[in-house]
Amino acid sequence: MFIVDILALKTSVKLDFLLTKIFTHPETSVLGFGFSADISQLRKECPKMSFHARIPNLMEVQDFYKALFPDFKENGGFGLASVCLRVMKKKLCKLEQMSNWEKRPLRFS
Repeated sequence: MFIVDILALKTSVKLDFLLTKIFTHPETSVLGFGFSADISQLRKECPKMSFHARIPNLMEVQDFYKALFPDFKENGGFGLASVCLRVMKKKLCKLEQMSNWEKRPLRFS
């Protein structure tokens, strides 16, 4: 797993090239959760990058979850915390959910 500081590197041609190779590699599978919103944000924040333009092996977890558990509305909905609890039987800690990545330096956590 990697964390990439896209805000700091949003004009990096090398990073765009590397991410394009990773996301379009035939053996790469990308799992996303509400990923269309993330893609929209990337297009807005990183207009010079194109790695997000085509992700051939993208699986939208929310769509898969809804198909697998058609009773999702009666059982907590399809938010990330509900999905984690139902599928992995683990409570999701959302403490770091609202991090402000523009506030520097970033917290260690």
